[in-house]
Amino acid sequence: MGHIFKSAFILLFVSLLCQSAVGEDYSSKNKRAVKAYQEALELFKSRQYEDFFDKIDKTIDEDTAFTEAYLLAMQASVEKLYEKRAIYYGEKAFRLNPTLHPSLASILGKLYLRDGQYDKSIECFNFFIAKFPNQRSKVDENLGKAQVARELKSKPVSFVPQNMGDSINSKFDDYWPSISGDGNVFVKTSNIPRLDSSHIFQEDFFVSKKDSLGGWCKAAPLAGSINTAANEGAQSLTADGKGMFFTMCINECNIYYSKLKDGIWGNPEKLPTPVNSPLSSDKQPSISADGRYLFFTSNRGGGYGGYDLYVAIRDMETGEWIEVRNLGPKINTSKNDVAPFIHFDGQTLYFASDGHDGLGGLDLFMSRLDANGEWTTPVNLGYPVNTHGEEQGIVVSADTRNTFIASNREEGKGLDIYFFEMSEALKPQVTSYLKGSVVDAKTKKPLAAEIILANLKTGKDEFVSSSDPDNGSFFTSLPAATSYALQVTKKGYLFNSQSFMLDSTKTLQNPLEIKVELEPISVGSTTVLRNIYFEVNSYMLRPESEVELNTLIKLLNSNPTLWIEISGHTDSSGSQVFNNVLSSNRAKEVVQYLVAKGIDKNRLRAVGYGSSNPIAPNDSIENKAKNRRTEFKVLYK
Repeated sequence: MGHIFKSAFILLFVSLLCQSAVGEDYSSKNKRAVKAYQEALELFKSRQYEDFFDKIDKTIDEDTAFTEAYLLAMQASVEKLYEKRAIYYGEKAFRLNPTLHPSLASILGKLYLRDGQYDKSIECFNFFIAKFPNQRSKVDENLGKAQVARELKSKPVSFVPQNMGDSINSKFDDYWPSISGDGNVFVKTSNIPRLDSSHIFQEDFFVSKKDSLGGWCKAAPLAGSINTAANEGAQSLTADGKGMFFTMCINECNIYYSKLKDGIWGNPEKLPTPVNSPLSSDKQPSISADGRYLFFTSNRGGGYGGYDLYVAIRDMETGEWIEVRNLGPKINTSKNDVAPFIHFDGQTLYFASDGHDGLGGLDLFMSRLDANGEWTTPVNLGYPVNTHGEEQGIVVSADTRNTFIASNREEGKGLDIYFFEMSEALKPQVTSYLKGSVVDAKTKKPLAAEIILANLKTGKDEFVSSSDPDNGSFFTSLPAATSYALQVTKKGYLFNSQSFMLDSTKTLQNPLEIKVELEPISVGSTTVLRNIYFEVNSYMLRPESEVELNTLIKLLNSNPTLWIEISGHTDSSGSQVFNNVLSSNRAKEVVQYLVAKGIDKNRLRAVGYGSSNPIAPNDSIENKAKNRRTEFKVLYK
């Protein structure tokens, strides 16, 4: 708190000091009170606060109208962060002589603002403006904040916080919640005493998992070497719950990563530049569901304020962090913007700020990515989610039903973690969920393969990741009511492609499940190109086919000795002659596309089979759709 009033209190202290030095008259004529005050002033100058407060209280006992004594006591209270006591002394001084010092009204107004007493804060600032109109600029900003805060408090949002109970919360401070995409893994930071007799506390990670009844198991320390003698905290789980980015502070704070393998968390690895920057504090990471974007807090040079929000971008093919961008002036202010959380939808950002209009201290805000890729103007989450205190560290579950925050409330055990349902206007967009696995088609063993999910309409890659090498699994959340193309690739294998519509029925508890079997590259192996589309009864390729065709080009470029046959197939509708011509022309059209992109035409053969090779009976719309297909077969490797 003290830094907020630093300049004003320097003037106040210098004024009191000069008054004492030149022997000016005090407001008190009581010699014993003046003597005690001067002794208290010396104690204050030497920062002997305990003795100072004893002496200043004796001063006031001698003369309860000694205005300077109240002013000095107010200053000492601010420096010791005794806010309530500072307000008490400030009110006494203001009642006795509100203009004894020009800064008194503005300082008291700031104290009221910090304490959430917005009406009184506004009164003090208006008094200051009336008495010192030429100095209005000193209080205009805080007057505006008090007016905004009063307005926010007058329109409370729905907020019914529920303590997460003894399974999650302990007798120590518990905070900084994080949750996996499927909602089954919950990690928190706890401030616990060390096991030695030093009485020193340290921050460590604890994990809880859902039991068979849907409740939370008792939180336990993370297994492995991730908890150290240093302070670890401000963590962000990956969507699959098997990786974690977090903050570790040794001299400066930096961002680290640990991976879960066989139930054990591996040694923390410090992220390289450009994520961690020399001579700066980099902390509070939040990883996007697709693993491509890492949002974090930093005070590195070139920002807008004290701490700014940044995003690091990862090259999903190499795994390297290639670029860091400041989120810009719409998000970042001249003060502190911290504690980002990017929701699983990849488009809704929550963060804390003391620079945007709020109720005082750090407030929680929400911003969304618009259609142009720009962040919208941040929206305050409202009162009583935000208070005049400090709020930060918010997480919203993937299904948007539960929001988790840490709060120090009367019914808790200190700083506890609570959950509540956010108002609809502030929730992320509805997302659907995809759960998949990748295996070798012959051995059925799990594979670590590259996973790409592209929006069929826009062609944009919405999810780029890899399946888990231990079990071949992958998990993500994506915007609902959208058609996607799935591409699964691995060196030495033919790629696998699928297309599907994700709708809102594919919830966290009931995701769309896909099992992908990859065929090893061998002569005669065949793959259906499920995401190649033609105009009806035509061989004209539709634009959404480019995603699939470009994946095929990558396969051919990475296997330069591979020769393939492109085959076209139709259902049984229409004449045999028409179907043979149509299927042949479609195969030729694909070959022409590949040749135009640089593939040697001698490696390609186009064949039309018409309706002669069905893979399903032509007895329904669905089966006929399966038979209308384009395939490629390995001729030579």
